[in-house]
Amino acid sequence: MLNNTKYYTLLFICFVTISSNLYAQNNFYFTEPSTVSLPCSTNCITLHSNYQKKLATTNYNYTSIPFATSSLVAPTVLSLGDDNFSNPIPIGFDFCFYNQLYDTIYISSNGVLTFNANYANNACSFNVQAGLPFYNATYADNAIFGPFMDLKPSVGGSIQYKMLGTAPNRTFVVQYNNVKLFGASCSNTTSTFEIVLHELTNYIDFQITNKAVCDSDPLNYLNYATQGVQSAAANLYTHVSGRNASVWASINEGFRFLPAGANNYTLEWLQNNIVINTGADSLAICGGPYPKQIVAKITYTCPNIVLTDTVTI
Repeated sequence: MLNNTKYYTLLFICFVTISSNLYAQNNFYFTEPSTVSLPCSTNCITLHSNYQKKLATTNYNYTSIPFATSSLVAPTVLSLGDDNFSNPIPIGFDFCFYNQLYDTIYISSNGVLTFNANYANNACSFNVQAGLPFYNATYADNAIFGPFMDLKPSVGGSIQYKMLGTAPNRTFVVQYNNVKLFGASCSNTTSTFEIVLHELTNYIDFQITNKAVCDSDPLNYLNYATQGVQSAAANLYTHVSGRNASVWASINEGFRFLPAGANNYTLEWLQNNIVINTGADSLAICGGPYPKQIVAKITYTCPNIVLTDTVTI
């Protein structure tokens, strides 16, 4: 007699699933795929964080970068008199310069940007033969020189600006387009360049399409220019080698000034809102009980920005 009882072998397959939320602008995120499955026999997984290791702006280094200018659609055009700074101009985001936070800048007709409100609507120096470090009532401290030349946009060319992008990767771009040097003897000589401020990283980019000289006379002060930065009271400064109150020309060239201070961030790993590790780029997570959430959190200062990503196990 046949036994009609049926026997079944049930095979249970167990997985641990990890899902992650990629930070929208790829500034801070887990490098693992959004879903990772682990067999139950695997007890541990190592999570890896990816983030910008931002440095403090207490001092700067510089490096060459590819030449690439920005395309500005409907920018704001400035009308500046000879040797003058603008009124306060909103940057559109917080920018850290020599470890101080600013949301406003002042643009001059001579290629100088300053964060010092004392220069608002005031005179800008044309003493291009004075090199960094130096400042007085018209030679700005707390400033970006990109390059500093004796220009006269009222007789030719334009100065314009615009904020581009989305947080936290916005840029503030100032362009000097075909601006003429001061004086009739150099009226056919024009220069085109731009200065770009980067949110979060606090990078300062200089893109020079062409930086002209007036003539070959080393005694002609109109041939002199400076490319660099200096702090409040001109206590600290950095300039491109050979470009500090000197005679030079440039075509299709890019430079980036990078913060070069100490680490300007704190990385923490949390579980149930409790910090379980600090400072590690990666972290091994072992054993249950499940479900559990692991949060990686990075805190930047100057400006103060907190970014997180979460893994659910």
